[in-house]
Amino acid sequence: ATMDARREENVNVQKMSKEEKKRLKKQIKASHTLLKHEGIHTVSMPTKSLVVANGGLGNGVRREQLLEALRQCGSPEALLTPPDKPYAFVTFQSTEEARLALVALSGSQIHTEEQVVTLYLNFVERVGSEVQTPQELPPGLTILEEFVSPDDELRLLEAIDWSSQSDGDGKGSKAQESEALWVRVSV
Repeated sequence: ATMDARREENVNVQKMSKEEKKRLKKQIKASHTLLKHEGIHTVSMPTKSLVVANGGLGNGVRREQLLEALRQCGSPEALLTPPDKPYAFVTFQSTEEARLALVALSGSQIHTEEQVVTLYLNFVERVGSEVQTPQELPPGLTILEEFVSPDDELRLLEAIDWSSQSDGDGKGSKAQESEALWVRVSV
């Protein structure tokens, strides 16, 4: 091929569509927001770990929903979903899997019960020591999230006889209330 043809080919490779430019701008904005508000430093070089902006519990994205999307790109070794945060961290088995996830999932959408969220992924050097390894459930075991409505929860709590071990005011102790809530969450 001639020199002019090679130059034209290189220029075409470097051109991005409007949608790609828009996604990249939002991805960069998500990176800046994570740094400014959460102190999370993203990096441009590919690593095995990614931060998934908008993919957190705080945005209503369930852990299983996020894992399902991530598994389309490889095998996540670890997933950290901090409570009440709008982001999550994932570590893949290889840098190539993480790169594939970044390309495939940035700009993709997940439908939660309350809204549609758009994911933006960025590389991070490390996730931290709190990383949770996604564990397979034993055969036949299924986790049902939020299977008790807030109204049913109130009725169940009202049905508990707190007077048997009360503090003298007819109500249960804080420890009993905490225990009841723990049972509700862990059932």
